[in-house]
Amino acid sequence: MNNPMIDGVEIEMSSGNVFVDIGLPDADKLKIKSGLVLEITRAVRNLGLSQEEAGHRMGLPQSKLSGLFHGDFSNVSERKLMDCLNRILKCNKVIIGERYNKGSKILHGVSCCNTSCHSASLVA
Repeated sequence: MNNPMIDGVEIEMSSGNVFVDIGLPDADKLKIKSGLVLEITRAVRNLGLSQEEAGHRMGLPQSKLSGLFHGDFSNVSERKLMDCLNRILKCNKVIIGERYNKGSKILHGVSCCNTSCHSASLVA
């Protein structure tokens, strides 16, 4: 099957996981971690926190948080990122469940707190 062309550039459909598409090892873990970092970033922005304030709330130095925001999360575990999301939202739990959409496994994470709920869908 031929891929479509736009302005002379061949366009290829994604698998839904850019880390798989570019051939990185542990692509599923990277997809989950990037989704968690995205949710942390959104929460910090929505709460109007500085990186220093957010880092203090999450138990991370500001420099480590800055690294996360710039994509350096390879040395941070999924568990630590989930803990950071809990702490930034002042929640007591994160629930991870699975659902399926058109044959793709989707991990659906919901962090619940007293005042709001925050959710993310991460394709695995």
